[in-house]
Amino acid sequence: MELNDFLKCKKVRCVNGVAGITTGKVYDVIGLDETYVHVTDDDGEETHYWYCRFEPVLDSAENHLQ
Repeated sequence: MELNDFLKCKKVRCVNGVAGITTGKVYDVIGLDETYVHVTDDDGEETHYWYCRFEPVLDSAENHLQ
């Protein structure tokens, strides 16, 4: 994944869980920087993780597969 893939999304799905985030769970995007996606983790803490742990979740209007 690249930063550009995440710029418009408001939600991301975890594809590679670690402590604090669960594989398959959708998280609201709080912010982005050059390296990390900032989300609220499973413990309710605002934190950041590498982009490679997530995939963008597009709105249904943008997702032509639905």
